[in-house]
Amino acid sequence: FVPPEPSTHVGLVHDLNTSLAFHILQKRIIKMARERGSSHGPPQVYYGSQIKGWRISSLSLPTKVMAWRLVVRAADQELRRALLHGFTATELHTAKKYFSSHYQQEVRTVSTMSSEQIATSIANTIAYDQVYASAQITNENIQPILEAATLESCHEALKAAWGNQKPRLFISAHDSFNVATDDIADVYDYSRRIEVLPPVDEGIPTFAYTDFGPKGALIEENYIEDLDLTLTRFANGVRYNFKQTDFEANNIQINLRVGSGRLAQSQKTPGLDYLANYGLLSGGLGKHDSNEMGDILNGHVIRLNFGVTFDAFVFSANCAPRELTLTLQTLTAILTDSAYRPSAMRAARSGYGSLYESLNSNPGGPIFSLAPRVMARGDTRFGVPNYATVYSRTLKELQEWIEPAFENGPIEVSIVGDVDFSTATEALAQTLGALPPREERDNDEADLVTIPAADHNAVIRPVDAKLGQVGVAYYWPVHEIEDVHLERRLSLLGRVVEDRLRKRVREEFGAAYSVTTHFVGIDGFPHQNYFSTYTDVEPTRADEISNLIRDEIHAMRREGITKDEFERSKQPFLARRKVDLRRNRYWGYTVLRDAQQHNDRLDSARYFDLSTVFKFRTVPQQYPNNQ
Repeated sequence: FVPPEPSTHVGLVHDLNTSLAFHILQKRIIKMARERGSSHGPPQVYYGSQIKGWRISSLSLPTKVMAWRLVVRAADQELRRALLHGFTATELHTAKKYFSSHYQQEVRTVSTMSSEQIATSIANTIAYDQVYASAQITNENIQPILEAATLESCHEALKAAWGNQKPRLFISAHDSFNVATDDIADVYDYSRRIEVLPPVDEGIPTFAYTDFGPKGALIEENYIEDLDLTLTRFANGVRYNFKQTDFEANNIQINLRVGSGRLAQSQKTPGLDYLANYGLLSGGLGKHDSNEMGDILNGHVIRLNFGVTFDAFVFSANCAPRELTLTLQTLTAILTDSAYRPSAMRAARSGYGSLYESLNSNPGGPIFSLAPRVMARGDTRFGVPNYATVYSRTLKELQEWIEPAFENGPIEVSIVGDVDFSTATEALAQTLGALPPREERDNDEADLVTIPAADHNAVIRPVDAKLGQVGVAYYWPVHEIEDVHLERRLSLLGRVVEDRLRKRVREEFGAAYSVTTHFVGIDGFPHQNYFSTYTDVEPTRADEISNLIRDEIHAMRREGITKDEFERSKQPFLARRKVDLRRNRYWGYTVLRDAQQHNDRLDSARYFDLSTVFKFRTVPQQYPNNQ
């Protein structure tokens, strides 16, 4: 327990030194977990006050049950290494750089901070008896303290945070963890007797990927005046879409699509996309492993993600304008020199553990895993394969699948945000525009999976009785979507259906807290669009609610919807639309991500006043009850 104290400069110095120390310790623990591959999720080192007046220091590592001994020993020894020997000069330098960059970025972006963000920040300072300060004032106060921080001050702050009390070891696990308390104590005591050596200062490597050949040149440039955006193409075939905005100060969003994603995945290798999602970036580059890349990018305002979609391999990144070239260099390096180290497999299997744990602890887990595959007539590219199948995939299979796309596949990249066209184009010309010629995208390559015939028999899968609930879901297919207008109407229809079912299931029957209904459109598989509606209920009410949902859907098809239902769903839909038009993510992901492959994406941004597009009409139709 720490008695509340007023905000002072001395307190700020102590807190910042402590934060630096915990940041360094967090990086060490993450590096350790990557190398050993025993974690089910990212380790967390925490120092703070979730309860007013209390300060808690903690170190937590999610892990496999069978690896608990290894994790207990590793966590104990890394913590003791920091407490006994402190940190290296390089660790402190990179931590200072990270914090300095963070506070400077706050100043650069404050002009477009939302009212909600400002209000939350003020509320938090009031709740913890702190003094609210602007980003500018905070940065002015922080920078001199950061500069003055030393190895000794951070080491002392870490020791003070952990204190002299005996640590408490907690293990939370599945009931299969049948280990006596004395056994846990023995493992911990044994680890405490092992001597820990001081850390080795390995320095920061120099980024090796800055030259990709002669700059590329634009050979097409099409300015779309009504939307104030530009669609272009480099001589090597890389398609490049651009829009400058002032929505988010000092921020750029990049979306990079390459190859054909799941369209090019063999049905003989189910789960290969999950290996890519969870493992690709963790393999690092040929000249830098993932830990080195973390050190290189530390202090730079860059966030990078990767995922496999149904029709492309997709990278997304957010960065400050000054980081644009480095971000594009990193993306280009991944395409040209990805490494498939064992660390990629360790990271993937760690992610699998979290995925399946989440599915197994959710009453709807079997539905989310199985239903998309049922809708696709058993196509293994849909749904979530079982654990053994995913676990059997190899890095060799991953490399053979993904490398041809990275090396030759069609590329479309969009850049949206606080940067001018000439600056963005110059950065692209030196990176993606400098690559060897790319293949053209084949718009006819989609594997047109046909709509399955209606199955009137319920698909039932068991869940753990301890969950106390079961999932109930209905899926129904939608024919090929002709244009963006139909897609919008289907999205709005999903909200109307959700509103009707929520009122019936929750408010009238009191059977569930929520009911969700979504329209799902799948790029690359034009016949695989569908609606889904889902809720979880007590097992004794499953049949009742299942029948209720079915009957309500039939009623809406026969009788249409009411004008009140339509307006109640339309107004929030339009309000969100206005917000979207002021967001980089909307322009970068929804409009420009593949605007040259799908020109109708531009139409999604052209109709600003959707109140004139969405009109209420009731056209009841008679459907047999079995459809």
